[in-house]
Amino acid sequence: MCKDKTNHIEKQLKVTRQPQGKKYVPGFRLAGQYMDNLGYKEGDFVDVVAAKDIIIIKKQSAQNTSLTDMIDKNPVLLSLMKTFDLTADEGI
Repeated sequence: MCKDKTNHIEKQLKVTRQPQGKKYVPGFRLAGQYMDNLGYKEGDFVDVVAAKDIIIIKKQSAQNTSLTDMIDKNPVLLSLMKTFDLTADEGI
């Protein structure tokens, strides 16, 4: 099933073995020109909510995402920034 419309797509994906480090885990790939057509651009952030039998992927809007928000959700980010001596650009 692959229905492409101007504002949404319905697509059937198969769960396959995906590499993760030195092992394989279940996963699927969500990629294609339709992602661009739906407004997903390289560098965009998405929120993923997964529960039994359902996965929701929602694009974050620019005004909702700040580096502080990302650090709050994942404190390891701050540690990585310090390790690699990275600073945030204005406007991120």
